[in-house]
Amino acid sequence: MNVPPTVAPHQSESPSPHRRRCAAFDPRRLHRQVVVDACVRWAVFVCLGGCIAVGSIWEIPSLTAGFLVMIIAGAWIAVSVVSARVVQQLSNVTELIAHDPDEAEAALAAAIGRQPLQRSVRLLLYHRLAMLRHRQQRLAESAAICQALLSSRRGLAREVRVHLLLMLVEAHLQFHDLGTAYQGLTALHRIRLNLLEQLQRMAMQVRYEVLAGHHRAALDQIDRTLQLVELMPAAQCGMLHLLLATAAERSANTSLAAWLRSRAELLCTPEQIAEFASNTHGAPGQTYTHSD
Repeated sequence: MNVPPTVAPHQSESPSPHRRRCAAFDPRRLHRQVVVDACVRWAVFVCLGGCIAVGSIWEIPSLTAGFLVMIIAGAWIAVSVVSARVVQQLSNVTELIAHDPDEAEAALAAAIGRQPLQRSVRLLLYHRLAMLRHRQQRLAESAAICQALLSSRRGLAREVRVHLLLMLVEAHLQFHDLGTAYQGLTALHRIRLNLLEQLQRMAMQVRYEVLAGHHRAALDQIDRTLQLVELMPAAQCGMLHLLLATAAERSANTSLAAWLRSRAELLCTPEQIAEFASNTHGAPGQTYTHSD
């Protein structure tokens, strides 16, 4: 999945009043939903097991026992179908996040309200909500969702956990909360990443080091860094060259800074370079994409 660029103002500021909206994220609501989901599923499972046990111990007419088992088994199937239908909608929701955020939010609001859901499915829905909030630049809420999901010890695939960490680091870099961003980067360094994920982490790492004033660290192993940067899309590649040029300038390496800026001018439009220059901290907005 791709984390899309910043949404146009008319999309994020004027949502359709006729579409359902997700409530502001509250970790207590998420915890309550997970508990209710588990209780309902266990209740159906216990009833099914109880009917079978009672029928085998007591002399209940086989027709009656079979009827009870069929009812409880049907309830168990119905409970499972709820999660299956939500899973089928996840890929469509992901597409909607990129192209129609309002519709994506309406779909998420409807799906999140369903119960009971398997724990992993519930967490995936909130992962998509974090993606939506990130796209809408509601980064405080996105970070809160990411933090809540990452605190879960089970139910998250490795790829989802990595993506949550990337969004969390991105949000805290925007807030200039460098301590929390550093913790997220440290967690990412403990995970075995594929090439795309390494590129995303590298972009975050460079941005963190420039914001934190660790300019020499940003230029450490510059040849290896540039090899990875060249694998990124042109706009992102250019922005990373500008970040590295900023680090070189602040490290008094004028020749390297000039070369990096000349490369950035080939990769970025004048508008993109002007936007970068207008940011006094020399850190552009989103610097990564994600796919799974």
